[in-house]
Amino acid sequence: LTNIYKNLGYAYANVTPNSSIDQNSKTVDLNLEVEKGELIYINRIQIVGNTKTRDKVIRRQMRLYEGDLYSEAGLNASKSRIYQLGFFETVEITSEVADKNNHVNINVEIKEKSTGTFQLGAGFSSVESFIATAQISQNNFLGRGQALSLSAQLSFGDYARQLATLQFYEPYFLDTMWSLGLNGYMTNHYYRDFVRKSTGISPTFGYPITPDLRINMGYTLEKIEISTDFGTGSTGPAVYNLNRDGLSSAVSGSVIYDTRDNRLFPTRGQYHVLNYEISDQTLGAESDMEFQRTNFSFKYYHPLWWTMVLKINSS
Repeated sequence: LTNIYKNLGYAYANVTPNSSIDQNSKTVDLNLEVEKGELIYINRIQIVGNTKTRDKVIRRQMRLYEGDLYSEAGLNASKSRIYQLGFFETVEITSEVADKNNHVNINVEIKEKSTGTFQLGAGFSSVESFIATAQISQNNFLGRGQALSLSAQLSFGDYARQLATLQFYEPYFLDTMWSLGLNGYMTNHYYRDFVRKSTGISPTFGYPITPDLRINMGYTLEKIEISTDFGTGSTGPAVYNLNRDGLSSAVSGSVIYDTRDNRLFPTRGQYHVLNYEISDQTLGAESDMEFQRTNFSFKYYHPLWWTMVLKINSS
């Protein structure tokens, strides 16, 4: 009952249960005495502890705003959403009496953590010979809440691969609820009798339907080149006949369900993606390819003991 009143704006509500016992009938009469107090409004929201992250990155995750009625549930939801960004080690939200009557100030105290990573890897494969990988990423680029990453893979031998990818993600494009993703890539894949080269770019726009459900619409433009020593006829191996030169132009749509408690290092929650992609000249796209693809991925996280987390992944 206390929480119900606090969610209605009565920040200092107090509910006292007074009981009266009837020994003869072995019953208890409960009298709940409610002291609602006055309606309380939010005066100022102050962000403390952010040295790199900009204020607006944190404020846009708040479920309460200056001038709103006080709500305990709103404060708890705000704390959860800020922590889910994955940029902070700790998030604490407290309230204090403001100078104005019937108002409180909300203090959001955060402790930032490193959000950049640099990775190097090397290995050996009987197919690709020596393999080297490198990736550099920043999940809070310039403190704006944007994600930027660059990765590369290089292998040698008769079946070598070269791959370079640049990815950028803006969760609040032009300070709106729309998100923007950009993905550019170049690949060289060496098969026994031919080489497949591709260069592509893929922009994506997304919009949240609920706090946990988002829809995305994307477009992919890819240029594919096939080079071979035996020409472009139909005499090549089956894997060659499955590849074609030309331009691939495709549109896609996806539905994302995300309840993870932390975007970067989740310990509980779910993350599911259903994606459909089509390339067809009837859509008006200048494409040399025609195909349809449907993908579904499932991820589930559950805390075990100490700092161990169970992850179930399927696609």
